[in-house]
Amino acid sequence: GMVGRREAGFAPAAVHRLDRNTTGALVVALEGGALRALERLFKERRVAKRYLAIVVGRVPESGEVDAPLLKDAEANSVRVDRNGKSALTRYRRLASSGSGEGLSLVSIELLTGRTHQARVHMAHAGFPILGDRKYGCFEANRRWTDRVRRPLLHAFELGFPERLDGSLDELSGRTFRAPLPVDM
Repeated sequence: GMVGRREAGFAPAAVHRLDRNTTGALVVALEGGALRALERLFKERRVAKRYLAIVVGRVPESGEVDAPLLKDAEANSVRVDRNGKSALTRYRRLASSGSGEGLSLVSIELLTGRTHQARVHMAHAGFPILGDRKYGCFEANRRWTDRVRRPLLHAFELGFPERLDGSLDELSGRTFRAPLPVDM
């Protein structure tokens, strides 16, 4: 749905970001008041962000990665580093295939919103995202090179808190899902 009317001189603006080549749900504000209110909601971590990913390895039923992330702007990359910003990721295995190494479909909840967080944290946990050339597993990426052209990460679900008011009232308690892309 559309929240608010278009404002004269206001260009629709993305409220948050997805990595290049990440598919899925993105919030775009159509007027300035909604943009500011939505940005605040994201900053306060009140929007639940769930991703789906295909990762290398047999993931345990569930887990969490609590590891600070440091950005290297020059290299456009991020690494786990104690001097970084706190970052917390929870994951759950939904399915896995193949013996030994295999692949798993995981649900990933980002409790913070750091750059490349899902990709770096899953790699740090030993379950890199398939197709991730920056943080992933070279061998697995090569094995799947005909089928996989990007990191298989999808912003699946955005959940808004109850009792929002003002310009955001119609988002109260609502969850938005983006269907899985064909390559996943």
